[in-house]
Amino acid sequence: MAKYLSLCLLALGLASGFAQSEEEQAWMASMTPGAEHQWLAEMAGEWKTEANSWMDPASEPIHSEGTAKIEMAMGGRYQISHHSSTMMGMPFSGMGILAYDNVLKKFTTTWIDNFGTGILYGEGSKNADGVLVILGTMANPVDGKPLPYRYETKVESPNKVTFAMYMGTGDHAFKTMEMTYSR
Repeated sequence: MAKYLSLCLLALGLASGFAQSEEEQAWMASMTPGAEHQWLAEMAGEWKTEANSWMDPASEPIHSEGTAKIEMAMGGRYQISHHSSTMMGMPFSGMGILAYDNVLKKFTTTWIDNFGTGILYGEGSKNADGVLVILGTMANPVDGKPLPYRYETKVESPNKVTFAMYMGTGDHAFKTMEMTYSR
């Protein structure tokens, strides 16, 4: 009976490809989309956007309307967004990549647009209210020094997402943009 049980366990081990090492398990966990990736995927689709932007806190907002197309890439691992509108009387287009890094346990993002030549990079997490808060820095066009920014994204419903961006930190932070996505 013991020989029979041993043969069954050996056959089961061969059929399952043997047990994975801790290293192999860690690599598999790092590459497997999870709940945060599903949350990103829920925003996939075509959106209309309405935005207000401020060059400084005392100015009147500049209103713009546009579109955004959000899709998932690489088997549901990355959210890619393409934005198009008119800002300050000029055509605007931008592209972002947003991901959840299973290893670092945080969201990471990059952003490029035709109103600059640099790449914005940020990282963050969802707060207790489910709002994604991303922090980063960009080069200040005036003096080239790092300019901190923060953005907040909240999924209000399957058909409404709100976004706000702030420049500076602490008492010196001011809202530079607010946008509503609707479909």
